[in-house]
Amino acid sequence: MSSREEISDIVVGFVKRTLPELKYEEVATSASMKDLGATSIDILEVVSATMKKLDVQVPRNKLNELTCLDDLIDLLTELKNSEDVVQ
Repeated sequence: MSSREEISDIVVGFVKRTLPELKYEEVATSASMKDLGATSIDILEVVSATMKKLDVQVPRNKLNELTCLDDLIDLLTELKNSEDVVQ
């Protein structure tokens, strides 16, 4: 089972790797990636890397509903924990 904090650390880590200007900054998870300066490609890279790391699949329609990093973290936590229960 993965905690929300663990998943948040993973997401924020990928955001910082993708957006090097944030490397030493505190990343507010209440912000959208666009607010943090990400392009569409950057967003895709962060989401793809996080899904691969957590070994989960996020339906595209769910991704379209996300407005901030907190939404992504909550969704990934929900998917990862429901997957852990099934396994």
